[in-house]
Amino acid sequence: MCSEYIGGAMDSSKLVCTYHDLLYALDNIEAATCQPRPVERLASVASIISEVCNISGVPSAAIGVIDDGKVVFTESFGYSDVSARKCATADTIYGIGSLTKGFTAASAAHLFDKVPSPIWSRPIKDILPDYVPKDSRLDRLVSPADFLSHRTGLFPDMSVAVQGDQEFLLSAEQLIPAVSDIDTVASFREEWLYNNWGYSIIAKTIEKLSGKPYHQYVREAVIDPLGLTSTSTRPVRDSGSDFAEAYAALDDGSFQHLPQRLPFKDSLFEASGGMYSTVNDMLKYANAVLQANEDPKSSPLKNIKMLLSNQVPLDNPSHLYRFYGMGWVLTQLPGVVGLQGDNAELFAWDELPILGFGSPPRMAFYHQGAAFGYYSSIFLFPETRSAVVVLTNSIPLNDAADWIAQVYVSALFGFPANADYIKLARESRARKVGNVVKLKSRFDAIRHNGPDDAHRPLEAYIGKYYNRRGNFFLDIRPHSDAPACLQLVFQGKELHTYELRHLRQDTFEWALDYNASASRARFTIWDSDYFVVDFKLQAGDKRASSLTWAKWEDAEQGMELLRKHEPEDVPVSPIAKLGMALARTNTGSYFLLPLFHDFGGIFRKKLPNGFKRHSPPHPRLVVPRGMQAYEFTARPVQQRCPAVAPICPAIVLQGADFRIVLDVLALGVAPKGTLAEVQNVVKPVELVVIEVCTGFRDAMRAGQQQPVATDADGGAGLFLGEDQGGGDSLGKSLQVSWDLDFVFL
Repeated sequence: MCSEYIGGAMDSSKLVCTYHDLLYALDNIEAATCQPRPVERLASVASIISEVCNISGVPSAAIGVIDDGKVVFTESFGYSDVSARKCATADTIYGIGSLTKGFTAASAAHLFDKVPSPIWSRPIKDILPDYVPKDSRLDRLVSPADFLSHRTGLFPDMSVAVQGDQEFLLSAEQLIPAVSDIDTVASFREEWLYNNWGYSIIAKTIEKLSGKPYHQYVREAVIDPLGLTSTSTRPVRDSGSDFAEAYAALDDGSFQHLPQRLPFKDSLFEASGGMYSTVNDMLKYANAVLQANEDPKSSPLKNIKMLLSNQVPLDNPSHLYRFYGMGWVLTQLPGVVGLQGDNAELFAWDELPILGFGSPPRMAFYHQGAAFGYYSSIFLFPETRSAVVVLTNSIPLNDAADWIAQVYVSALFGFPANADYIKLARESRARKVGNVVKLKSRFDAIRHNGPDDAHRPLEAYIGKYYNRRGNFFLDIRPHSDAPACLQLVFQGKELHTYELRHLRQDTFEWALDYNASASRARFTIWDSDYFVVDFKLQAGDKRASSLTWAKWEDAEQGMELLRKHEPEDVPVSPIAKLGMALARTNTGSYFLLPLFHDFGGIFRKKLPNGFKRHSPPHPRLVVPRGMQAYEFTARPVQQRCPAVAPICPAIVLQGADFRIVLDVLALGVAPKGTLAEVQNVVKPVELVVIEVCTGFRDAMRAGQQQPVATDADGGAGLFLGEDQGGGDSLGKSLQVSWDLDFVFL
């Protein structure tokens, strides 16, 4: 029986026929020829969706569809909680992964609309002065618009921050240092290179300009004005919440339940992938974006047309209409979609199905999302005010949310059938699992067919290997259960321990099979070079000095980490014993720090030229060329001050002009009579470079103690110079005005 199309009525009085009117007319023609209505077509694909879920290892999928600005269809498949056999609904809360980027972009657009000066193209350096890109060409150029559109050219590798197990390896405070160290691997503003780090920088920009935490600003600017009652980066998980459990698919399509965690909260990537929502809320959000695009003045969302504008082509040179905006992919159908997700990595782009093949052209905005245990997809169609939302709760054997969304888009518009999505699900699953099998087999073949390269004694490789900034390290340890192997431990965290197996000579590998990787909530990597660890030993060395790992196809070389040497007991000159530097606390107070003689020991290690370290909140340290650099560690007398840490590192540089730089990591100050409380008042200090005057230089050579004075209040004052104020000394302006008994370095 024929039925009328459920969209709005066409205004026949209009003399100009709009694109929306044409599509509406096509739908009415379809109804007149007894073709199924959109709702009937949407309902008819249920068996396909069930099969795709089963093949892909997806416990549940929740779907919602809007047409002509109205919710016309919702459906759910499977269990949001498999063990409890709890069915998913349109109100079940899922992680939405990178669909979060649309919210972050909308928050930035809202904030930038209120700032009088143009922010989109303003250098990030002006907003976040601590951002010092490794590529100096970006220093005064890279802007919020560049980060929002993934056109910075920065390498997207997140290895120092993410290694599975639903936990991030770096704290949020390490964001700017980490992004500052990223290599440039693509042309700036010419190539699209998807990069999660960029949206974390945008969140930091929002916080800096608004004075509010990201999670608060996105709620006030987007979530609350749109009435999204179940959307948050800080969801509440309790017995009363309808929360989809997170799973990972194993290679046979079964599920591995993942621990209940909210890993994105307060993390580096909260603004890149940390949002949680429901189908019903996401449909409200989709409708709001469509409305703001059509009538900006009527929406609380600001600058949406900017977000939905062409910023960078997905492929360059681009012969087809497919661009990235800001938080959205823009394309014209018929065309290939899903280019930001896993399926586009499993198939060449010309192997992917052409969505809308044989149908009239129409514009589409879409995005895909992946988080620990959740995949998602959203499509918007502005001409018909239509949208499709798909939320799932597993790390699947393919991007099932993408396949499911394409099935529903095809059903919504009645596209001619030109793709078998069940077959695509099977093929993508086989490729993903097969790629991991090939990776493991490649390593086995190297061991079996290669020369019999015996490794050195395993002790040669054991140690902690740090990046040059010092905020990330690999701890290479003996393997307690497999004496022929080692253990690789990320950041020294026991949760992130992997077996390291010998491959050839000084090269080892730590690749996992598919199920081992999935059970640890790792996103699948099948580039074999990524799992190779090359240890470097200089001629005659008995222990490795560095290692290289995480080499990607897009990178010229892997990540180099330097082995940290333990302090050596070596004779120390009077200069070292009496080394002093000017330091300033985070409150602006100045003081001098000596290496006192009453420490239990002072040990010295020479550092190489060009050595760099930056571990915020500690100061940046760069060893200038042509200067000698030593790291001194002082061990205080334990009986005298048991609260002080046994190792207090400092860096002293000295050259022909006796310029001294001391990298003061922390100042432990014990108020009068309360030595035991020293650990509670440790304050970070920043580095200050000073020219050492002649008198002080001579005093250092003679090994003399510097004068100590007492101010009017009885506090200790340390001075630099031959006297307390005259000549070429720095004088009274450096007096310490705190009431202190002891200062420990």
